[in-house]
Amino acid sequence: MAKLMGAALLIGCGAWWGLKVSGGLLGRVRDLEAWLAALRLLEGELAFSLPSMPDLLERLSRNALPPAGGVFANTLRGLDRLGELPFEAIWTAALKASPGCLSPHDLENLKRLGGVLGRYGWEEQLSALRALRRDLEESRSAARSESGSKGRTYTALGFALGAFLTILLL
Repeated sequence: MAKLMGAALLIGCGAWWGLKVSGGLLGRVRDLEAWLAALRLLEGELAFSLPSMPDLLERLSRNALPPAGGVFANTLRGLDRLGELPFEAIWTAALKASPGCLSPHDLENLKRLGGVLGRYGWEEQLSALRALRRDLEESRSAARSESGSKGRTYTALGFALGAFLTILLL
């Protein structure tokens, strides 16, 4: 009975590992989609109403999905330190506080936005937003294909690892 329980635990742990890694790949796709939706909201706000930075961040923190909404909320809270820190540093700190499942490359792309928001005219900001959206759409496409192929591989590998350890230890 103990061997059977141990075998089930080993196979279950292997399967859990495979599903966790596969879920991380799906999480990156989900987070990229949330950021793309948030950037569309940001683009619409800049194109049609040109609100002040606190108003803009407040609207986006309410309407954007996580983790993007959390980054906008953290940036809004950090605006009280705007005199001692540049906006770009506040934005970067907010990105680090809630990165979600994004890759370092995705986070680097998003960091560039902190150097543009509120600093240039609306046309330059919109141009930077569109370029960032294109980059994130390419990342999302790559993440989707990676999630499809590698996700199944990691899940199967987890089950196989658990079964191998079970056979090895029994």
